Amino acid sequence: MLDTINALQKRDKNVVDVNNKFDVEYLHQQYPWYSYQQIQDVIKTAGPLYTHIDRELRMKHVRPANN
Repeated sequence: MLDTINALQKRDKNVVDVNNKFDVEYLHQQYPWYSYQQIQDVIKTAGPLYTHIDRELRMKHVRPANN
């Protein structure tokens, strides 16, 4: 039973709800160069998993080198 509770707690930390103000604010603190609306849009397109959102925000921030 305790393993199930721990698994649920870990899963909740990995899921971001676009309608939860605190989840979006947390991401906004991590990526202040994005607007609140841009972060919401990324959550909607990348899905609710934090790892997917984080990867998408990092990839959008990287700019191609000028050759």
